[in-house]
Amino acid sequence: MAAAFLNRSHALVGRPPRSVGARAFATDACLWVALPAVRGAVGNEPTYQRCSLESLPRLRSVTLVFDARDVTLLSAQLPALPMARLLKAVPNVVEDSLLADVASCAFAIGPDLPDGLRSVAVIDRSWLEFAVGAFERRGLTVAGAWPAQLALPYRSGNWAIACVNDGIAVRVGGTDGFGWAAGDDPQKRAEALAAAMRTASASLSARAVLGE
Repeated sequence: MAAAFLNRSHALVGRPPRSVGARAFATDACLWVALPAVRGAVGNEPTYQRCSLESLPRLRSVTLVFDARDVTLLSAQLPALPMARLLKAVPNVVEDSLLADVASCAFAIGPDLPDGLRSVAVIDRSWLEFAVGAFERRGLTVAGAWPAQLALPYRSGNWAIACVNDGIAVRVGGTDGFGWAAGDDPQKRAEALAAAMRTASASLSARAVLGE
């Protein structure tokens, strides 16, 4: 997916989790940036670097990738309404599935799913607004945003996993995935990865039984 977003003035920028706080986000090298490949480079692959918001390379626009732990992905039976009205209705529909106060959340409606369901992404509204505003105040256009779990490659019947910093992102479906903490200790990180892989495998097994 990453290569589709890259051009000479655009990059993917991976965000740290909300738990790092706004100050660290601005001054610490906690962003990962996927930069366009150098013209003529072997393999034509993007290059990656870490930086802070203050040391971000000169760009015109970015696509933000939010930490998987900060985005909840749901499937819900939504009413047949125009999008503007649907966005107003969705908090009431998914409220029982969330631990957070729906008034503090922002929602994105995804594609249709089987059985009349619709995918819904949920994120803390203040964190989303802070992230977008931080880049726009530096003259950058935020062209889009993705949860890290859906930025991973996916093939039906398989799952994908990535560990970045102290977080784990797992994708188990076209619009489904989750995030876990990995920790800094190597042993705990290995245990967290093993647990995430077991959960991903169990999820695929359950889908197979249900015929998804």
